Amino acid sequence: MEKNFEIVEAEIVDKKMKNVTDVTVAKKKKTNNSENIKYFYEDELQEIFEKASDSERIIYRLLYETAGRVNEVLNLKFKDIFYDKRKKINIVKVKNLKQRNEKATKEVLISDNLKNEIEEFRKEHNLCDDDYICNNYHFVKKTKITKIKKMTDRTLNRHLIRIVEEINADNYNDINISRDKVHTHTFRHTRAINMLDAGADLEYVRRLLGHKNIANTAIYLKYASSKFFEKTVEFNKKLGL
Repeated sequence: MEKNFEIVEAEIVDKKMKNVTDVTVAKKKKTNNSENIKYFYEDELQEIFEKASDSERIIYRLLYETAGRVNEVLNLKFKDIFYDKRKKINIVKVKNLKQRNEKATKEVLISDNLKNEIEEFRKEHNLCDDDYICNNYHFVKKTKITKIKKMTDRTLNRHLIRIVEEINADNYNDINISRDKVHTHTFRHTRAINMLDAGADLEYVRRLLGHKNIANTAIYLKYASSKFFEKTVEFNKKLGL
Protein backbone atom coordinates (compact mmCIF):
# COMPACT_ATOMS: atom_id res chain seq x y z
CA MET A 1 0.00 0.00 0.00
CA GLU A 2 1.53 3.34 -1.09
CA LYS A 3 1.74 6.23 1.34
CA ASN A 4 0.11 9.54 0.60
CA PHE A 5 2.68 11.96 -0.92
CA GLU A 6 1.96 14.66 1.70
CA ILE A 7 2.49 12.16 4.54
CA VAL A 8 5.84 11.02 3.10
CA GLU A 9 6.94 14.63 2.66
CA ALA A 10 5.99 15.42 6.26
CA GLU A 11 8.00 12.42 7.52
CA ILE A 12 11.06 13.60 5.58
CA VAL A 13 10.78 17.11 7.07
CA ASP A 14 10.40 15.66 10.59
CA LYS A 15 13.48 13.50 10.08
CA LYS A 16 15.50 16.47 8.86
CA MET A 17 14.38 18.56 11.84
CA LYS A 18 15.32 15.75 14.20
CA ASN A 19 18.80 15.57 12.67
CA VAL A 20 19.25 19.32 13.09
CA THR A 21 18.13 19.08 16.72
CA ASP A 22 20.50 16.15 17.36
CA VAL A 23 23.43 18.10 15.87
CA THR A 24 22.57 21.19 17.97
CA VAL A 25 22.40 19.13 21.18
CA ALA A 26 25.67 17.41 20.30
CA LYS A 27 27.36 20.77 19.75
CA LYS A 28 26.08 22.05 23.11
CA LYS A 29 27.35 18.94 24.89
CA LYS A 30 30.71 19.27 23.16
CA THR A 31 30.96 22.92 24.18
CA ASN A 32 30.11 22.13 27.81
CA ASN A 33 32.51 19.20 27.97
CA SER A 34 35.36 21.14 26.39
CA GLU A 35 34.95 24.08 28.74
CA ASN A 36 38.33 24.65 30.35
CA ILE A 37 39.07 27.68 32.50
CA LYS A 38 42.71 28.78 32.42
CA TYR A 39 44.36 29.92 35.64
CA PHE A 40 47.85 30.41 37.05
CA TYR A 41 49.26 28.11 39.71
CA GLU A 42 50.46 29.83 42.88
CA ASP A 43 54.16 29.64 42.00
CA GLU A 44 53.47 30.89 38.46
CA LEU A 45 51.52 33.90 39.73
CA GLN A 46 54.22 34.87 42.22
CA GLU A 47 56.91 34.50 39.57
CA ILE A 48 55.00 36.82 37.21
CA PHE A 49 54.71 39.48 39.92
CA GLU A 50 58.40 39.17 40.78
CA LYS A 51 59.57 39.23 37.16
CA ALA A 52 57.40 42.22 36.21
CA SER A 53 58.67 45.77 36.49
CA ASP A 54 57.23 47.94 39.26
CA SER A 55 54.71 49.59 36.92
CA GLU A 56 53.77 46.31 35.21
CA ARG A 57 53.17 44.68 38.58
CA ILE A 58 50.72 47.43 39.56
CA ILE A 59 48.48 46.65 36.60
CA TYR A 60 48.67 42.87 36.86
CA ARG A 61 48.04 42.98 40.60
CA LEU A 62 45.06 45.28 40.04
CA LEU A 63 43.67 42.72 37.59
CA TYR A 64 44.21 39.99 40.18
CA GLU A 65 43.12 41.69 43.40
CA THR A 66 40.00 43.33 41.96
CA ALA A 67 39.17 40.22 39.87
CA GLY A 68 38.05 42.74 37.28
CA ARG A 69 37.60 42.26 33.58
CA VAL A 70 40.47 43.86 31.70
CA ASN A 71 38.37 46.74 30.28
CA GLU A 72 37.03 47.48 33.79
CA VAL A 73 40.56 47.78 35.15
CA LEU A 74 41.72 49.86 32.17
CA ASN A 75 38.94 52.35 33.00
CA LEU A 76 40.07 52.81 36.61
CA LYS A 77 41.18 56.29 37.63
CA PHE A 78 43.17 57.20 40.71
CA LYS A 79 40.03 58.75 42.23
CA ASP A 80 38.35 55.31 42.09
CA ILE A 81 40.63 54.15 44.92
CA PHE A 82 39.89 55.51 48.37
CA TYR A 83 40.61 54.73 52.00
CA ASP A 84 37.66 53.96 54.26
CA LYS A 85 38.67 55.43 57.62
CA ARG A 86 35.90 53.70 59.54
CA LYS A 87 36.66 50.23 58.21
CA LYS A 88 40.37 50.99 57.75
CA ILE A 89 40.50 49.38 54.32
CA ASN A 90 41.41 50.44 50.78
CA ILE A 91 38.46 50.23 48.41
CA VAL A 92 38.38 50.27 44.62
CA LYS A 93 35.16 51.24 42.89
CA VAL A 94 35.00 49.19 39.69
CA LYS A 95 32.42 49.90 37.00
CA ASN A 96 30.76 46.65 35.93
CA LEU A 97 30.85 46.87 32.13
CA LYS A 98 29.08 43.53 31.67
CA GLN A 99 25.77 44.81 33.03
CA ARG A 100 23.49 47.04 30.96
CA ASN A 101 22.98 49.43 33.85
CA GLU A 102 25.58 52.15 33.25
CA LYS A 103 25.69 52.94 36.97
CA ALA A 104 26.40 49.33 38.00
CA THR A 105 29.55 49.23 40.12
CA LYS A 106 31.20 46.92 42.60
CA GLU A 107 33.39 47.92 45.51
CA VAL A 108 36.31 45.61 46.24
CA LEU A 109 39.14 45.70 48.71
CA ILE A 110 42.81 45.84 47.69
CA SER A 111 45.85 45.26 49.88
CA ASP A 112 47.76 48.06 51.61
CA ASN A 113 50.84 46.93 49.72
CA LEU A 114 49.24 47.50 46.31
CA LYS A 115 47.66 50.81 47.41
CA ASN A 116 51.09 52.08 48.48
CA GLU A 117 52.68 51.04 45.19
CA ILE A 118 49.96 52.92 43.28
CA GLU A 119 50.44 56.05 45.38
CA GLU A 120 54.22 56.01 44.86
CA PHE A 121 53.70 55.60 41.12
CA ARG A 122 51.27 58.51 41.02
CA LYS A 123 53.72 60.82 42.85
CA GLU A 124 56.60 59.76 40.59
CA HIS A 125 54.65 60.71 37.45
CA ASN A 126 52.90 63.72 39.02
CA LEU A 127 49.45 62.37 38.17
CA CYS A 128 46.07 63.66 39.38
CA ASP A 129 42.84 62.02 40.55
CA ASP A 130 41.24 62.14 37.09
CA ASP A 131 44.14 60.36 35.35
CA TYR A 132 43.77 56.73 34.32
CA ILE A 133 45.94 54.38 36.36
CA CYS A 134 46.61 52.19 33.32
CA ASN A 135 47.79 54.73 30.76
CA ASN A 136 50.79 53.80 28.61
CA TYR A 137 53.29 55.69 30.79
CA HIS A 138 53.86 52.35 32.50
CA PHE A 139 55.80 51.18 29.46
CA VAL A 140 57.31 54.43 28.14
CA LYS A 141 61.03 54.91 28.69
CA LYS A 142 61.89 58.15 30.46
CA THR A 143 64.35 59.08 27.68
CA LYS A 144 61.54 59.18 25.11
CA ILE A 145 58.96 61.89 24.59
CA THR A 146 55.80 59.93 23.94
CA LYS A 147 52.19 61.02 23.88
CA ILE A 148 50.43 59.54 26.90
CA LYS A 149 47.44 57.48 25.83
CA LYS A 150 45.13 54.90 27.30
CA MET A 151 46.50 51.40 27.74
CA THR A 152 45.09 48.61 25.60
CA ASP A 153 44.47 44.96 26.36
CA ARG A 154 46.75 44.10 23.43
CA THR A 155 49.65 45.99 25.00
CA LEU A 156 49.09 44.33 28.38
CA ASN A 157 49.04 40.89 26.76
CA ARG A 158 52.18 41.61 24.77
CA HIS A 159 54.10 42.53 27.90
CA LEU A 160 52.69 39.57 29.81
CA ILE A 161 53.87 37.22 27.05
CA ARG A 162 57.36 38.73 27.30
CA ILE A 163 57.43 38.21 31.08
CA VAL A 164 56.30 34.59 30.77
CA GLU A 165 58.87 33.89 28.05
CA GLU A 166 61.59 35.18 30.40
CA ILE A 167 60.26 32.97 33.20
CA ASN A 168 60.14 29.89 30.99
CA ALA A 169 63.67 30.56 29.71
CA ASP A 170 65.03 30.67 33.28
CA ASN A 171 66.60 27.28 33.99
CA TYR A 172 66.68 27.80 37.76
CA ASN A 173 63.00 28.14 38.68
CA ASP A 174 61.56 24.83 37.35
CA ILE A 175 58.50 26.74 36.11
CA ASN A 176 57.08 26.39 32.61
CA ILE A 177 53.89 28.39 32.15
CA SER A 178 51.65 27.07 29.39
CA ARG A 179 51.33 29.57 26.54
CA ASP A 180 47.58 29.01 26.16
CA LYS A 181 46.83 30.61 29.53
CA VAL A 182 49.00 33.69 29.08
CA HIS A 183 46.24 36.29 28.89
CA THR A 184 45.18 39.18 31.11
CA HIS A 185 41.79 37.54 31.79
CA THR A 186 43.61 34.65 33.47
CA PHE A 187 44.24 36.85 36.53
CA ARG A 188 40.47 37.09 37.08
CA HIS A 189 40.06 33.31 36.88
CA THR A 190 43.01 32.79 39.21
CA ARG A 191 41.61 35.17 41.81
CA ALA A 192 38.23 33.41 41.86
CA ILE A 193 39.81 29.99 42.32
CA ASN A 194 42.26 31.25 44.95
CA MET A 195 39.43 32.80 46.98
CA LEU A 196 37.45 29.55 46.90
CA ASP A 197 40.58 27.65 47.95
CA ALA A 198 40.99 30.05 50.87
CA GLY A 199 37.47 29.24 52.10
CA ALA A 200 35.41 32.07 50.60
CA ASP A 201 31.78 31.14 50.03
CA LEU A 202 30.28 31.17 46.57
CA GLU A 203 28.15 34.28 47.16
CA TYR A 204 31.22 36.29 48.18
CA VAL A 205 33.07 35.23 45.03
CA ARG A 206 29.99 36.07 42.94
CA ARG A 207 30.02 39.61 44.31
CA LEU A 208 33.77 39.90 43.79
CA LEU A 209 33.46 38.89 40.14
CA GLY A 210 30.34 40.97 39.59
CA HIS A 211 28.30 38.05 38.26
CA LYS A 212 24.55 38.54 38.06
CA ASN A 213 23.88 34.79 38.07
CA ILE A 214 25.60 32.65 40.71
CA ALA A 215 25.54 29.71 38.27
CA ASN A 216 28.31 31.46 36.34
CA THR A 217 30.38 31.60 39.53
CA ALA A 218 29.74 27.94 40.36
CA ILE A 219 31.82 26.91 37.34
CA TYR A 220 34.96 27.73 39.34
CA LEU A 221 34.11 25.18 42.03
CA LYS A 222 35.42 22.26 40.00
CA TYR A 223 38.84 23.94 39.79
CA ALA A 224 39.12 24.76 43.48
CA SER A 225 40.80 22.37 45.88
CA SER A 226 38.07 21.31 48.30
CA LYS A 227 40.44 20.18 51.10
CA PHE A 228 37.49 18.13 52.31
CA PHE A 229 39.12 16.44 55.31
CA GLU A 230 40.94 19.54 56.56
CA LYS A 231 37.73 21.59 56.42
CA THR A 232 35.74 18.83 58.13
CA VAL A 233 38.19 18.91 61.07
CA GLU A 234 37.87 22.70 61.19
CA PHE A 235 34.06 22.59 61.15
CA ASN A 236 34.03 19.89 63.84
CA LYS A 237 36.07 22.14 66.13
CA LYS A 238 33.66 25.02 65.56
CA LEU A 239 30.75 22.69 66.32
CA GLY A 240 32.42 21.48 69.50
CA LEU A 241 32.78 17.88 68.30
